Amino acid sequence: MGATQRANWFWSDWLGDQAVRRLSPAERGVWIDCLALMATASPIGYLCDDRGRKLTHEEIARVVNATPVEVSNLLAAILAKGAASIDRTGRIYNRRMVREASIAAKRRLAGKEGGAATRLKWQAFNSMPQQIAWQVPQQRAGPLSNKERKITSSSPVESLEEVVRRKGWVRDLPQQDREQEHS
Repeated sequence: MGATQRANWFWSDWLGDQAVRRLSPAERGVWIDCLALMATASPIGYLCDDRGRKLTHEEIARVVNATPVEVSNLLAAILAKGAASIDRTGRIYNRRMVREASIAAKRRLAGKEGGAATRLKWQAFNSMPQQIAWQVPQQRAGPLSNKERKITSSSPVESLEEVVRRKGWVRDLPQQDREQEHS
C-alpha cells in the first residue's frame, strides 16, 4: 500500500451522489472499503495492488469480510449502478479520486519547477561578489556629540541644554559650563 496519510472526504458528496444513493447497504459497505483500498493504492484511485495489477475477488473479500461470490455480485451491482468505472485493463476505479490525483500530480510538478527556478535565482544572487567587512557601513555605537548634531535654531528639535534652560531645571554641569552661566 502507498503512503497516503489522508484524503479529502466530502460527506455531502457521499450523501448527495445519486449513484451511491442507489446502492444497497451491503453495496455501500463494500464500496467504502474499496474506496479505502483505492486511496492507498498505486496509482491512487484504482482498485489494485502496489504493482498496479487488479485485485482478485478473493483479495477484496478478505478486506471486506465477505465471500468471493458475494464480492463478485456486489461489485457487479456497484458497476451497474454507475458508482464505479472500469479501465481498459479491467481495474475498477473511482473517477473523482483519479481526477484529484491527476490535479495533485500537476500541482506537485508546478511547485517543483517553481522551486527550482527560485533556487537558480538565489544561486545567481549568492554568486555575486559580496561586500567585504570594511565596505559595509557601520552604525555608530554611542550618542552623537554636539558638534556632530549640528542643530540649528530653525530645527524643530531642541538640544538637551536648551530644554533644561527653558524649563528651569537644575542640572549638574561641568565646572566650565557653570562659570559661563554665572558670567
